[in-house]
Amino acid sequence: MATGIWPPDPTPILKRFNRNTPEVSSSDESSASVLSGSDWRKIKALVNQTAADRTSKEVKKLHRSLHHISTQNELLRHEIKGLKEALNLQTNQDGYHGGAVFWSPRKLRQARERRVVEEREKDELQLQKARRLELKEQARLYKLQVAQEKRVERERLKEVREKEKAEKMAERAREKAARDSQKAIQQAQNSKRKASQSSTQKQKRQKRVVAATGAKESLGAAPAAPNRWRWRRLSSALRTTLPLVIRGRAAGNRRIPRSKVQRVAQLLPATPRNVLASPHFSYGSRQDPTQGQGKDIAAQNFTIWWESLGQETITVFSDGSEQQINGTRVVTYGYAIYQGQAAVATGQGSLNALSHVFDAEAIGACRGLKHALQLSLPSQREIVLCIDSTSVIWGIRGAAPASSQWAFLQIHGAMEAYSVKTRWAPGHMKIVGNELADQLADNEAKDPHQPYGMAASPTRSGIRTVGRRLLEHTRDTWWKDKSSRLSAWYTQWQLPYDTRRTPAALWLPRRILAKVLMIRSTHGDFEWYHRKFNHEDTSKCLCGRPKTPEHLVFCKRATTHFKKWPLRPIVPPRTRQEGLAYLAQLIDQPQEFETFVKVTNSFYDE
Repeated sequence: MATGIWPPDPTPILKRFNRNTPEVSSSDESSASVLSGSDWRKIKALVNQTAADRTSKEVKKLHRSLHHISTQNELLRHEIKGLKEALNLQTNQDGYHGGAVFWSPRKLRQARERRVVEEREKDELQLQKARRLELKEQARLYKLQVAQEKRVERERLKEVREKEKAEKMAERAREKAARDSQKAIQQAQNSKRKASQSSTQKQKRQKRVVAATGAKESLGAAPAAPNRWRWRRLSSALRTTLPLVIRGRAAGNRRIPRSKVQRVAQLLPATPRNVLASPHFSYGSRQDPTQGQGKDIAAQNFTIWWESLGQETITVFSDGSEQQINGTRVVTYGYAIYQGQAAVATGQGSLNALSHVFDAEAIGACRGLKHALQLSLPSQREIVLCIDSTSVIWGIRGAAPASSQWAFLQIHGAMEAYSVKTRWAPGHMKIVGNELADQLADNEAKDPHQPYGMAASPTRSGIRTVGRRLLEHTRDTWWKDKSSRLSAWYTQWQLPYDTRRTPAALWLPRRILAKVLMIRSTHGDFEWYHRKFNHEDTSKCLCGRPKTPEHLVFCKRATTHFKKWPLRPIVPPRTRQEGLAYLAQLIDQPQEFETFVKVTNSFYDE
């Protein structure tokens, strides 16, 4: 222990060489009898008081020597202090025992046990992976088997549908023949009735004219017509010469479109004219159909409510589908009618291709409700329309939307005569009726029928889609024609043409926006402009170089602040191509261009 050889301890040896000199206390330094080296100003004042001539060379030399000695003393004191701290740090470090590591038998046993546990866990992980792969393979085989069974079932159902379709077509042909025969009989009867009526009218008019002629001949002068007869003649003339409504809609009186609005309207397909209906507000028209619930919670609540219904409640589930099958756009709907929890009827159909899912949902709900009212179900029943589209529910509870207005108006009429309500049924949440309606709509999309009734006409939403596409096509065609005639300087920026949103450059201050437009078009305070009009002393920048659009990034005032550049490259631009590339990045992001102009003071304080 005295020598520090074992265990290794260098402290006894280092103590022999660690002869610390006592530092001078602050009280001693501040005493009046002895001055420290750091108080050289006091020493200088003391020398000035003692010396007879302060301006002599000896006194000045003494001052410089004292200043030098005090400075060296202060530096040595700080150096000694640092060496002492380093020596103390080296002394207090723990010994590493030459780098050797000793392990006890207990630690070796623990290490071996940990290795055994790790190997066992690794084997279990491999076994779990093998089991997972086996289960995955079994699931794949089961999925293939189910798909094969579904394929066979679809083929069988397809054959059944084809047979039913043929039977329906034959039935429709028979019904059409019966309607045509009945219509021919009615037309024959109507023509006979009109002929008899026209003959009686002609006879009456002839009698009136004869009477008037006889009166004229007998009296010799035509008397003034009575006021009633004069007004009748005037109203007849107005009806024939000024057909205010017939002139625009009746057959044979159409005129050539003259205004741009009329010519543009001819580019779009015709749609049934909407009617002016009174506002409709039913129960819950001001409430959110979702009631602020998510689809999961709403589906659970709906299932609980639906399973608690009795036989006196009828539920109608409807769903729509919009698909592209073999390049053909198909819009279909399907509905399922339940009495309690038992399905009593289903239906499906197609819409005009110029429609959307919104229209399919509304028309499916309308025809499902009509089918439910035609069934021989209890008279005192409550019908609930279960729809997964909240927009359709808003239209049923409130005012009818413009698209598929006729379907909403028919539902409103039924709601006034029967107890009809609506309820939100979240889609694709394994709700029995909703899944069946969705399946019926998909089946109709695979084998669509011919749309009938008002559903065969385009809807407002479909026409709006066509209008947007025509507008985009016209805009793109116009821009393609105009951009081909732009200068190469302008086209190099590859500026997008988008009229749907405000360009970000328009949010810049007007002074900076002017610089952006000048660079993009080369029209502005540049050398070629001043040279063209013989301007003097204005074609060069303050740095002495000619003013060009790309000079903004080569100016000395800008390169001085290179470290502050936004989107800064690795090195400043050295060639014209590099400068234009950096300018293109700034122009593409106008806010960064504003930052560049402000941090470099380029063309900003002029």
